[in-house]
Amino acid sequence: MKITPCRQADSRRVFGATMRQQSRSAIRFGPFELDLRRKEIRRRGVPLRVQEQPLRVLMVLIETPGEVISREDLIRKVWPSDTFVDFEHSLNAAVNRLRHVLDDEAAQPRYIETVPRRGYRYIGPMYNEEVAEPNRSVDDRESKPSESVVAVLPFVDISPTPDSNYFCDGLAEEIIGGLTKVPGIRVIGRRSTALFKDRTESLREIAERLNAGFVLDGSLRQLEKRIRITAQLVRSLDEHCIWSERYDRELTDLFEVQEEIARSIVETLELRMTATPLIKQYTRSEEAYLFYLKGALYPHAWTPEAFEQISSYMKRVVDIEPAHAPAWVELAGLSFGQVMAGIRPSKVMRGAIEAAHRAVAADPELAEARAILAAMKGLFEHDWLGALPEFEVALKLNQAAPSVRYYRALVLTAMGRADEAISDLRRSLESDPFSVLVNMHLCRLCTAVGNHEAAIGYGERVVKISPQHFPGLGRLGEAYVYSGNYERGIALLERTRASAPAEGWYTAALAAAYRRGGRLSDAQRIRSEVEQKASHEYVPFAVRAFTAAALGHIDEAFGLLEQAVKDRDGILMFLTTECTIEGIRNDPRYSKLLDSMNLKHFKRPPLRGS
Repeated sequence: MKITPCRQADSRRVFGATMRQQSRSAIRFGPFELDLRRKEIRRRGVPLRVQEQPLRVLMVLIETPGEVISREDLIRKVWPSDTFVDFEHSLNAAVNRLRHVLDDEAAQPRYIETVPRRGYRYIGPMYNEEVAEPNRSVDDRESKPSESVVAVLPFVDISPTPDSNYFCDGLAEEIIGGLTKVPGIRVIGRRSTALFKDRTESLREIAERLNAGFVLDGSLRQLEKRIRITAQLVRSLDEHCIWSERYDRELTDLFEVQEEIARSIVETLELRMTATPLIKQYTRSEEAYLFYLKGALYPHAWTPEAFEQISSYMKRVVDIEPAHAPAWVELAGLSFGQVMAGIRPSKVMRGAIEAAHRAVAADPELAEARAILAAMKGLFEHDWLGALPEFEVALKLNQAAPSVRYYRALVLTAMGRADEAISDLRRSLESDPFSVLVNMHLCRLCTAVGNHEAAIGYGERVVKISPQHFPGLGRLGEAYVYSGNYERGIALLERTRASAPAEGWYTAALAAAYRRGGRLSDAQRIRSEVEQKASHEYVPFAVRAFTAAALGHIDEAFGLLEQAVKDRDGILMFLTTECTIEGIRNDPRYSKLLDSMNLKHFKRPPLRGS
């Protein structure tokens, strides 16, 4: 049976007709099917238990996909006029139940999106088809997605050799990087697929969580200098293997095998092949490659020890291979985490800027190199107008590289363009849905613009992915505070400060939370502790300023912020969107401060977090 994909542009016309033809039509989206005649939702042919109101909500939203339906219109269409209930509460409950049935999330919706202060809209994929016979499985139908989405899972290590595990993960990462250059294909990022390294789920279950149409799975076995790699490409709809191959090669041929696998995927999916190699080989040295993998795959623990270890690995790489552009990118990118972890910017800034320039010089066509250079121009040199064109160059080189939009979102955040930053981060999540950093920054920005439901959703996802990630705990705590749940928010911020290696933005957020929650003495205690530490060790000027502002000490806050600007404090990237310092924005000195950062004339959002 033929299934016709509908574009958003003509979906209203198609689905208007669909709703008028309920006697013979159904709507498919993802693994689900809405049977309009039987008024039921099925998942892969199996009926799901769903109450009447959530079902009605879905039918109303899907009738005009992509269009916002106001809460008032939904209430009017879902509940009869003679019904007497708390409509606001009932609508919230119906939407939550519908999301539960569809395995959807408010923070990163695939089907039902909340539009703050307006209503809801349906944003998922759509297929119009005849209603299947009750005994016919959805799995038996043909489906041609509008875009090929591929998840490359970490290869399974079946070797006795200790270091072969790095080659397994590196093999997957290189294939992912190569496929991002192919038009017409979307590849799930490594940080999301890495969650399934020790997988127990079936390939279909993994594909559904990653929203992928195809999954590349495989294994690697290393015996001395010989390797055996097996790989298979599986269609997630029916778990059918559509391509497989085995490679028996020398270890030095690993790079050629990566290229062959990537090209085999492109050919199998009948996509346009590029003439240039998909995977660029930056070294022939096994030692340099192993050091790079150890650094790139090192757990990002946000501690000085972790940063030092990653830096050590990458410096070994460039010592052996001075033109290794990805290693220079990693060295430059480390600076952001180091500044957030409490290292004085002056200690890392010069080396970070040099590393970014070395990355571009080594490979001017590496999108990630262009992106990190643009980030340095903005956040360390305050050359915002110079940063944005570099991001445009990076996007032309590779629109699918998640780090490009992530770094541009950081610069846009500093420029006060929160809506654009949120859009970039959400685009990044399409390819890397379980990225801790992207979800964390979305949590922060949604708090700043007052979308507390989405902020909490993103924050909860971070904590679920990485329970010990203390910055993520802090952002979730902040989201709860500004949603009015002081008890939960303060508890999370206290955990954050207790587990962090140094004072940071979360310190000021905790002081502000104490004050908002009526615990002024605790807020004052935090400030006293911060200033006492600052008398004998480095505490970022911005942290001290934000903490002072949270308690209403405006003069002291501005004095410290001026010092932070001179110090190029990385935490100032949050200045224009930081809820903690909302009380100082009407002061004339705030405009002068922005001017000193070359930010005075940039658009700033109306913050609603406070």
